[in-house]
Amino acid sequence: MIDETIKKILTFCDTLLGIEYVWWNSTMEDCGPQSYSKIDEIPDLSKIKETGMNCVGIINLIRKKLDLEIPGLKENDAYAGG
Repeated sequence: MIDETIKKILTFCDTLLGIEYVWWNSTMEDCGPQSYSKIDEIPDLSKIKETGMNCVGIINLIRKKLDLEIPGLKENDAYAGG
């Protein structure tokens, strides 16, 4: 039997399928808005589709969904969560 937390993650991730991947590049000052590290709440799915998502974006959205902290955010790390 799958743990409820795993079910919650998988159900949430299913909603993110097909979201455009946005590449991070070295000219960015931080991980970019596609990392979703500096948000208080998960945006509407339409906003996520509009913004896209980078590699750490899905991890940070999952952490937000599970009410977990984003590593480095409290320390004001420019690359928090990345």
